[in-house]
Amino acid sequence: MAHGATQPIGAGAPGDLWSVAMSSAPGAWIVRPEVAAPLLIVAGAYAIGWWRLRRRGGAVSGWRLAASAGGWLSVLIALSAPLDRLAHASFAAHMVQHLLLMVGAAPLLLLADPFAALCWALPGPIRAPVGRLLRPGTPLPAPRLRAPTGYGIRVGYLVLAALQGALLGLLLAMSRESWYRAYPSAEDQSLGGLVMWGIGGAVDMLAVLILVGCYLGSQDRAERCDPPERAPKALESSTGRRT
Repeated sequence: MAHGATQPIGAGAPGDLWSVAMSSAPGAWIVRPEVAAPLLIVAGAYAIGWWRLRRRGGAVSGWRLAASAGGWLSVLIALSAPLDRLAHASFAAHMVQHLLLMVGAAPLLLLADPFAALCWALPGPIRAPVGRLLRPGTPLPAPRLRAPTGYGIRVGYLVLAALQGALLGLLLAMSRESWYRAYPSAEDQSLGGLVMWGIGGAVDMLAVLILVGCYLGSQDRAERCDPPERAPKALESSTGRRT
C-alpha cells in the first residue's frame, strides 16, 4: 500500500488527523465496498461449507471459527476508509495497518485452517477434484496440510522474526530524521517505530510463549503415556534372587 505525500502530521491542530480520517464526501462508505464484498463472499462460502460439513458429521472447532472471524475482521478494519485515509497522513497509522494485516489477519487465518470448509462450499462435481489437488504431495497442497516442523525450529523462527522487527522499530523510533518523503514528520515516524516495536514484539513473544507451553505440555503427556520400565525390572530381579 503506497501512500502519496500529504500534509505533515505536525503542521496543524491536534484534531487534524481525526478530521483527515473522518473526512469524506456526502454518502461515502466507511466500509469500502471493494474490500467488504470479497470478504462477504468468502465468509458466506465458509458458512455454507461449515453447514454441509456439520450435516455430514464433520465439525470445525469453535476456536477455528473465532480465528476465521478475527482474521476477516482484522482485514476489514485495516482496509476501512477512515484508517486508510489516516494512513495517508500518518506513518504511525500506516504501521497500524501493516500490523493488523501481518500479525493479526495472516496468523489468524492460517490458524483457522479454512480449506476444509471452503472446499465443502464448492458444488459436488468439482469438490472431489479440488480436494485431491489440496492433498500432500500435489502441486497445490494447502499450507496446513504440510507436516509440522519441530517446536525448536518454530521457536527459533519466531525469535529471529521478533528480533529483526524490534531492531527496525527501534531504529525508526530513535532516528532524528524522517526516512520517507511521504511522512516528513520525525515525531510521527518515532511513534510508528514504537508501535512496530511494542505491538509487533508483544505478539511475537506471545506466540513464542504459546509454543513453549505446547512443547512442555507435549512432554508431560509423553511422560504420562510412557509405561514405567524401572519398576518391573526391579521387581523381576528381586523375585529372581528370592527363588
